[in-house]
Amino acid sequence: MKQKKHSTEEIIRILLEDEGQRRDIQRRFEFIHVDEFQDLNIAQLLFVELLSMPHNNQFLVGDDDQMIYGWRGAKVSHLIDFPKRYPYGKTFVLSTNYCSTKKVVRLSGYLI
Repeated sequence: MKQKKHSTEEIIRILLEDEGQRRDIQRRFEFIHVDEFQDLNIAQLLFVELLSMPHNNQFLVGDDDQMIYGWRGAKVSHLIDFPKRYPYGKTFVLSTNYCSTKKVVRLSGYLI
């Protein structure tokens, strides 16, 4: 039998309404890792926060110069406002680019 696929919004509703199911799912994940954090829309952001409760053990990776999903509700402010949203979180800036030459990095910086 084929299972019905739920939208992110439907999953959030289920998790908010069913405390037992929410806690069961939260217990399954000790840590949550999200890559391309800047591309999350508000529903996805809420889903990540619900999964990571109550410990909020999140490892979020993002680049405020690479947001490409604004058309589906992604907001770079989620990444920029990280220190406000997660006051006990730590930010680590990776300033070395190992994928491109210095000239490519410098010229792309001018474009950005």
